[in-house]
Amino acid sequence: MGQDAPVVSARRAPPPARGGSSVLAGTLSVVLAVCLAACASQPEARSAEPLVEIVWPMPPDPPRVRYVTSIVGERFVNKKIGRSWWSRLLKILAGQSEDERFAKPMDVAVDAGGRIFVADPGAGCVHVIDERLGRYRQIRDVPGGRSLQSPVGVAVDRAGRLQVSDSTLNLIVIYSAEGKAEGVWGEGVLKRPAGIAAAPDGSLYVVDSSADQIVRFDAGGRELARYGRRGVGPGEFNRPSYLAIDASGGIWIVDTLNFRVQHLDADGKFLSAFGKAGDGTGNLGRPKGIAVGPGNVVWVADGMFDVIQLFQPDGQLLLVVGGPGRSSGQFWLPAGVTMGADGRVYVADSYNGRVQVLDPSGAAL
Repeated sequence: MGQDAPVVSARRAPPPARGGSSVLAGTLSVVLAVCLAACASQPEARSAEPLVEIVWPMPPDPPRVRYVTSIVGERFVNKKIGRSWWSRLLKILAGQSEDERFAKPMDVAVDAGGRIFVADPGAGCVHVIDERLGRYRQIRDVPGGRSLQSPVGVAVDRAGRLQVSDSTLNLIVIYSAEGKAEGVWGEGVLKRPAGIAAAPDGSLYVVDSSADQIVRFDAGGRELARYGRRGVGPGEFNRPSYLAIDASGGIWIVDTLNFRVQHLDADGKFLSAFGKAGDGTGNLGRPKGIAVGPGNVVWVADGMFDVIQLFQPDGQLLLVVGGPGRSSGQFWLPAGVTMGADGRVYVADSYNGRVQVLDPSGAAL
């Protein structure tokens, strides 16, 4: 949770000196006071970092997952590179927002260079954070003179291209590694795309939630196959939301309203499933995002319980991370989850307006 904004106190000014210089000084003082107030009124762009290490499980058990940091937008970059207060003041004087923040982040992806891409339907854009170079930008353009409306899924393919699903435009937008809009896939074909995942072979898997199907495109945008239909049987879905691809190309799909995770091979053949509705530990209430880590440990975000649950491939519960709240290590309707090349796990903590970063390398899961 962001820190409370500092209070800017005001003192009665002494009688102004005579002369034009006092008028200029007074004017500058007013401008400075306004700018100070503007800066002070801005909440912190990421949660105050905890004074003690946050780990799961709690001591005395050995830690398996550690909280690293929270990211909420441009100020994360500003703090990392030490951007001066003066540069931020000049930005305000130019009529620009002091810092851009996440509104309602729903998904996150990380490329090989460590750039972080955050799909934010609340802001109608994808935020791009390059911590290494200290850069921040937003991507909004869609070919045909349009703009993103509701970006809810994001992925990066093996060529470094950014792929974004928009659940209002009902299409996938393809961007170059530099962020230039290059084309759209699935327009007029997809009913309501949600989560997406890029496979090692260059193909893209798309959850078409309203169609209760998984749609596979090749690297050029040609539709290759559709898997599933509405139902409760193996390989059938009820409003699926997100999916992940494991190291062998297997597909792990969050079958949200069937309260389960299904595992298919790369060609859509059903392999296994786990999960059931309930309010107990290990049950699924409102499963959303999913990631698959080393050893096929499955990370599932649950928006009802505000936790991330870790499972073995057969559904055996390994660990519960988080809990409801706004402090570091707590969640409020978590959504997309991804595993970065650095081994860290990134969680779109949607109603807290941030991405939380977790490190599972403390001990073997």
